[in-house]
Amino acid sequence: MAPALEPEFARAASEVLFRPPPVFSADELETLAGFAHASGIRPEGVGGPRFSLEGRPYLEALYGERRDKPFTRLVIMKAAQMGLTVKLLYRAGWLTADANTRFNVALMFPTLEAVLDLHKSRFRPMMQSSSKMMKLIGDVDAVGLVRVGVSTMRFRGMRSGIGVDSFPADALLFDEVRLMDLATIERTFVRVSASRFEWEGRRGLIELNSTAGFPGMDIDRWFQRSTMNYWRTPCPNPACKLHHEGIVMPLRWPDVVGRDGSRLYYQCPECKTEITDDVLLKHGFYVPENPGAEWEGYQFSQILRGNRYLPELWAAWERGDNLPEFYNSRLGLPYRDPDAVPAPRETVEACMDPEYRWPDPEDLKGEWVAVGVDQRAPEKHAVVYKLGHGSTFDLVHLEVLEVSGEDAVRALELLARRWHAKIVVIDGEPSYDLAVGLARRLPKGVVWLADYADSPHAITWKDERTRKDIQKSTGEVKYEYRVLLDRYKALDWALTQFQRRRIRVPVDFYEKHQTRRIGGVAQKWPVAKEYVTHLENIARATIPVYRTLPTGERVHSGEVRQIYRHLALDPHFAHAHVYALVGLARRMGDTTIHMGAEASLKPPSPLEAATPQGLRPGDLALERQRALSRTCGVCRYYSALSGGKGRCNHPSNAAINLRVGESDPHCPLWRRK
Repeated sequence: MAPALEPEFARAASEVLFRPPPVFSADELETLAGFAHASGIRPEGVGGPRFSLEGRPYLEALYGERRDKPFTRLVIMKAAQMGLTVKLLYRAGWLTADANTRFNVALMFPTLEAVLDLHKSRFRPMMQSSSKMMKLIGDVDAVGLVRVGVSTMRFRGMRSGIGVDSFPADALLFDEVRLMDLATIERTFVRVSASRFEWEGRRGLIELNSTAGFPGMDIDRWFQRSTMNYWRTPCPNPACKLHHEGIVMPLRWPDVVGRDGSRLYYQCPECKTEITDDVLLKHGFYVPENPGAEWEGYQFSQILRGNRYLPELWAAWERGDNLPEFYNSRLGLPYRDPDAVPAPRETVEACMDPEYRWPDPEDLKGEWVAVGVDQRAPEKHAVVYKLGHGSTFDLVHLEVLEVSGEDAVRALELLARRWHAKIVVIDGEPSYDLAVGLARRLPKGVVWLADYADSPHAITWKDERTRKDIQKSTGEVKYEYRVLLDRYKALDWALTQFQRRRIRVPVDFYEKHQTRRIGGVAQKWPVAKEYVTHLENIARATIPVYRTLPTGERVHSGEVRQIYRHLALDPHFAHAHVYALVGLARRMGDTTIHMGAEASLKPPSPLEAATPQGLRPGDLALERQRALSRTCGVCRYYSALSGGKGRCNHPSNAAINLRVGESDPHCPLWRRK
């Protein structure tokens, strides 16, 4: 029997024996631009126009990348529809096109759906348009793993943590970073740590592409660590100081827009000289703001599409109904709406009641108490609330349980019993067994398993005791009490309770500490401070909805979708906060969450229930409050935009496009709706 070959020797031997003949010469692979021309790959597939950078000088530096000196760490913060996804695919093809060298490339996208869409509409048509690439590619229809000669291309979605583990990579190419979780991105970086390719002490290649998102977060997090090359457009006037210095057009918006009657045009913000397309689309240069940084960084905007697209940009700007998305997707700049974070530190601290202190568990007997638990493998974050007088939510307790398995079940049971909880809402993942185990230890119907799901309702309670398949299941796996939460609606309702002053926070809030093991060392931990940090790390975001044309091109549909997303960390306490408040809503007999500012969880008294609707004391007080509430939000001239902001549409303000807030006090022009 022949001796077994060493794995490294076997791999090297198979590469030599099964290596396809070279398709590209060394000269054709020297630069990315040279490969793009030599490969014959067409950006829109067979029958489409040939590769060209005409009118896109801002991409020349990126396509000028050399094989012997590649961009080892590259970050591009840009506007939407600027040709970067096509560039990403060209770069993936270029890195794998050398038949003499094995190079593993992984292309990372926000979701599996995005992978399938891109593979069908972009990757496959582009590769099929090149006879040279098709000589190297074994199966162009393979979605997860495409072999290119001795190299590979992997396509992965970032929504599941499983998709970013257990594969080797020499290059990681990320598309639309702002739709990805920060922790998952950094976890994926490990994939290149064992690469055989090394340049200047850095193993492998990493490229991050994305439209902009929040300042200091998303793609801007890495752009701020980069050389920060902004594309600059020279002023055509030789006497202007910006002729040589150049204009970073998006940073000077809207001063770069001029008007001649009904005609819009780009102009120098200093000397007002008109900037024609001859200058805008053919000239310009990059200047690094932070030379010598670890990452090579570039930024450019839709302004570089030319004057003929200016009316479209200006119309979106004047509408003003989605300023964050305008800055992100049109100007390629980070932006945070002042109202994006519903529960910042100052809003939470404003709910501190000088007459309320952290209660003792024995003081809560007979109270409506709810526990919310967000679980992760090593820790469980628990928030305890009680229903206060006047239908307030009174914060009772915060705790991080650093236990797992049966120890976690016992610890959560003790916590629920100690605080006399009448309901516990715990997420059913990642450990379903933990959630069900807790339910078995507490009275029937106390524990409800929570899950986020797309739903027309903010909350849906599902008592499934009558389901036949549940009845047939063994007691070890079946569980009948579930609650489905619409992610956006439930988070919005629970977090904005701070703004509505429905939350009551103890005056000694920051005195809440517990002993935790940090880095293996037991220490006093400010758990209340961590709670606030989690609350202000979850924010509203507006993302565009794209559709795919028959040509395969993905374009903005004109619609947007509201989501809540994490910023710098995974805010476990914020989710536990939601669960606890949802639990109180259930215990008061509500089947839905009231989303209005006037919502109340307190049921009517027997006297109120017997009084006709509209004549109850609470109704009369509410009507008096409405009569006195002369704010812009209830004025007939008010037109809502987003985030509590709006526009005053009184005829006298038509020329100045006056912006107002929903809760701004009335003005002399005020008229009730």
